Amino acid sequence: MHSPQTEKKFVDDGIGINHQAVMHDDFILVGPADDPGNIKVARNIIEAYQRIASQQQNFLSRGDDSGANKKELFLWNQAGIHPYGSDWCIESGAGMAATLKMAQQSNAYMIMDRASFLVRNNGGSKLIIEDPINLSNIYSIIAVNSEMNNQVNTNGANDLIDWLISPTGQDAIAGFIHNGQQLYQSIR
Repeated sequence: MHSPQTEKKFVDDGIGINHQAVMHDDFILVGPADDPGNIKVARNIIEAYQRIASQQQNFLSRGDDSGANKKELFLWNQAGIHPYGSDWCIESGAGMAATLKMAQQSNAYMIMDRASFLVRNNGGSKLIIEDPINLSNIYSIIAVNSEMNNQVNTNGANDLIDWLISPTGQDAIAGFIHNGQQLYQSIR
């Protein structure tokens, strides 16, 4: 998971147990290689969103209630903008790879996690905005509470969690490289 508010509710509702942060990367704003809205001059993601909205630049949202979509909604709210239903903000209802492809085809901007961008970008989009303060992306793992679902392999879930947070698991995460680039940072 990578939606802290959703994770908290999942645990608070008693559905999840043994909540552990395991790795992180960040979200980035990507867009057309020629950056038609000159969004790259924005000082941070909030200003970038405001520039996109004021110019009605094409923006592609996953619109799928994923962690990335939740982050995007939070950022629009922080920018004081409610773009859904406008002509320039389109919801794909698809995963990250499909949404990136659609953004490239429609000359649109979008939010995505850096690791997905490094793996999925074919050169049709470029990184427009990085914002370490507002775009952090922490991935967690949570075991399902066996009292809520008797088909849960509690021992297996806890073994996986223990391995992911162990030095060996953290080294495996830090060592995950694609095309010479580290995709995720270990959390510990």
